[in-house]
Amino acid sequence: MLDYFCENPLYDDEQFRRRFRISRRLFLKISSDLAGEFPFFTQRESAGRKIDFSGIQKCTAAIRQLAYNTTSDAWDEYLRMSARSCHDCLENLCEGVIFLYGRQYLRMPTAADIPFLYEAHQRIHGFPGMLGSLDCAHWEWATCPTAWKGQHHCGDHDGPTLILQAVASQDLLIWHAYFGMAGANNDITVLQSSNLLDDVIDGVAPDTSFYENDVKYKYGYYLTDDIYPEWATFVKTLSCPDYEKRMYYKKKQESTRKDIELTFGVFKKRWSIIAQPPRIHEKSKMRNVMYTCIILHNIVLEDSGRAFCGESYDESSQPTNPLLTYPEIEVIQARIRDRDTHHNLRADLTEHLWFYREQGGDDADDD
Repeated sequence: MLDYFCENPLYDDEQFRRRFRISRRLFLKISSDLAGEFPFFTQRESAGRKIDFSGIQKCTAAIRQLAYNTTSDAWDEYLRMSARSCHDCLENLCEGVIFLYGRQYLRMPTAADIPFLYEAHQRIHGFPGMLGSLDCAHWEWATCPTAWKGQHHCGDHDGPTLILQAVASQDLLIWHAYFGMAGANNDITVLQSSNLLDDVIDGVAPDTSFYENDVKYKYGYYLTDDIYPEWATFVKTLSCPDYEKRMYYKKKQESTRKDIELTFGVFKKRWSIIAQPPRIHEKSKMRNVMYTCIILHNIVLEDSGRAFCGESYDESSQPTNPLLTYPEIEVIQARIRDRDTHHNLRADLTEHLWFYREQGGDDADDD
């Protein structure tokens, strides 16, 4: 407490942020919220008149494990907590953070978020109607059971892995996360299993329509790499551009799609437990850790003022299910998977980006 949480702590705010990965004010807010909802994080007295650890101590033990990927007994010398207590702190913090903040920080873009995303991506990248970039990442599972290693092993990784599918915007905010598929699956299999487009198919997604080249497109899109299908909601690069406009489109699409790669890099650097094989045996606990790190990653971005949509969330504005019939759902699925719309959109974006360049909108074109 004298090091970090007294009136005049030994370490300043910058040192606190570097060691805890979040600001002191944000740490205390999370600790207070957890103590208000979960008895585990309240300081209590046992039947033997012994005082339990405080909520700040328990949150410190859990956050340090996420930030440094240390073993449960690594903080005994500093926090005087046993390995079992530190392990319980991590599990309870993950469950508590998901319960308290998951609804807000694991959401898809709402009707209030979409204009901010469209404006930012148009201004920064020149892509109108862009919701974000989509890709998958692998998390190695060191303690995977031997009987499961075959289905979790991917050729470009040394050991078994679990897959994270994510969508990120230019501000590095993660808007969609789907984790838990076995590592032997490819991105298409993960897409077919994920809930990325469920709201659109169910008819509860907000209106994401936009105009490009005087053509109305009903759905916003995600930038993807070559493995993804040619759907109306995806914009892929061109493998073999044959003239200058297409070459310029290829350059812009591939450079813009690096938003998701940069997000993965920052995300793993901030929470080292994601960058290294964890010492966790159960898939469910790994899933809780992954979602907790994503929530904290998004909270930190919003707290630092970098998020485009930091103030646009409204808890009361939740979509209701219109109870579509099966033929109506089939029509929506056909629109999403329409290849003609995909090719038309890509052609219109090629013309738009070229026109934007000719008007001097891309100052970094020749850098």
